[in-house]
Amino acid sequence: MNYKNLVICDIGDASKMDLLELFDDSGLVPASSYAVIDRDSKVPLGYGYVSFTLSREGKAAREKFNGSILPNGNVVTIFPQLDMKNTSGIESEIVCVKNISRECPLQELIDMFDELCAVEAIHIGVSTNTLFAYLKLEHHLGAADVIASLNGEEQADGTELDVKPYQTKEDLYTSVHIQGFSSSTMPGDVKKVLEEFGSIVPSGFITKADDESDKLLWARATFTTHKAAKACVTELNAGKEIDETQVTATRYMSPTERAKRSREQNAARGRGRGRGRGRGRGRGRGRE
Repeated sequence: MNYKNLVICDIGDASKMDLLELFDDSGLVPASSYAVIDRDSKVPLGYGYVSFTLSREGKAAREKFNGSILPNGNVVTIFPQLDMKNTSGIESEIVCVKNISRECPLQELIDMFDELCAVEAIHIGVSTNTLFAYLKLEHHLGAADVIASLNGEEQADGTELDVKPYQTKEDLYTSVHIQGFSSSTMPGDVKKVLEEFGSIVPSGFITKADDESDKLLWARATFTTHKAAKACVTELNAGKEIDETQVTATRYMSPTERAKRSREQNAARGRGRGRGRGRGRGRGRGRE
């Protein structure tokens, strides 16, 4: 867990200077601080951020000042800020909470989740009239319990929480790559089948044919919704045919995504080879 950036909840109308003063004389001086306010009304939203140069400084600050009292009398709760650009491997442990009332103290909200599964890190954002948050929970089973128990939970002002599994951009794809066509398949045959799953955006259907044989090599379709794209991948891979031929369908990845995936796979293979180095050395030594 990275503790360089911390979220401080329930600060009321405290300013960024109040947040800095919280750490006075501790030897743990934040590099920056920020108290969040509504962009239009300038009303404080009750939470803020502090950043440290080193993760160990932030961790020490959280351990020392979590539960401290600000000059306005508010008792603060401090969490590591969840890095939304680095969620690989922990996606199933994150829940997305929308429609959070601005009148609801964040700590009360977090306490509701903590009763089911410990909250380890948070990321908070501002919508038009509400807040939203991503909560990193202790384990994925707890995330499932939280969603089942708290989705639709009524808040003090009567609004209901919207609690869902965290979904990455990759989970919400709309473009699909299809290949494996027969030599007789025409672009129109493909598009006709794909449109059974949902609407394709204008200019969102592209095909590539072999220069010599004119055989269709692949097709790419961009649907108007993720639901249609997912149905396309699921049903084609389950056996639905195009021109009496079973094809394969995958989420389309841009060249940048493919290059990134390739680098990650090569790095993983390199680590695997490294773990195996040296095995068996010395076997048989001393035998006559």
